[in-house]
Amino acid sequence: MTVKDRGGQHPVPLLLEELVRSRARGDRAENHALNALIAIGGSRVAEGFVKHLDHPDVKVRADAAHALGELNAREAAGILRAKLSEYGIRAHVIEALGKLGDAESTGQIAKHLLSPRSDVRMASIHALGRLSGKEQVKDLIGFLEEGSAWVQEAVIQALVDLDAKEFYPEIARAIERRLGEQDQERLVQALARARWEQAASLFTDLLSKPDVSRVAAIGLGRLA
Repeated sequence: MTVKDRGGQHPVPLLLEELVRSRARGDRAENHALNALIAIGGSRVAEGFVKHLDHPDVKVRADAAHALGELNAREAAGILRAKLSEYGIRAHVIEALGKLGDAESTGQIAKHLLSPRSDVRMASIHALGRLSGKEQVKDLIGFLEEGSAWVQEAVIQALVDLDAKEFYPEIARAIERRLGEQDQERLVQALARARWEQAASLFTDLLSKPDVSRVAAIGLGRLA
């Protein structure tokens, strides 16, 4: 079947319609339509998703925000910033703005670091890391004390993205507090992405810990 089969229609409107229908049905076909649209890319797809930001179905609006980030549709940054007020899709909008590198949204995103919703906090942490919002780093450090390993992992990833090696001692303490816990590996893996010389001693010590020795070795290997 050619891209203009089914009555000569272009596939983008067809896929956008299928995405909406599948969301309404609650089935998993929407993933295929969404992935196909992102793979096609281009201004026509981006314009379709911008329109979907006003769709009555919150799941469709969330898909649209996610897709605009994946498409690197920087022309949609202003519209996405306006959607930060929408509680139901806020995490997806923040994620998208981070992927777009929209520095103008840094201040607005920082306000959501203390959101009661963990998905919004994590999206904000990741986005600030991408946006190199070093002025917000001190706000991120406080989250290393948080009980959730998922949030701690997101903070470490953001600090690594920012190359904020001056905060390595705080990261090391967070990892050491997880000693013997299954979640420690996740934090070590996040740090292993960095090439920070001061992490060498920590990685060396962790080689003797069976649960994290593999990722510690990876971290050491990147320092070689």
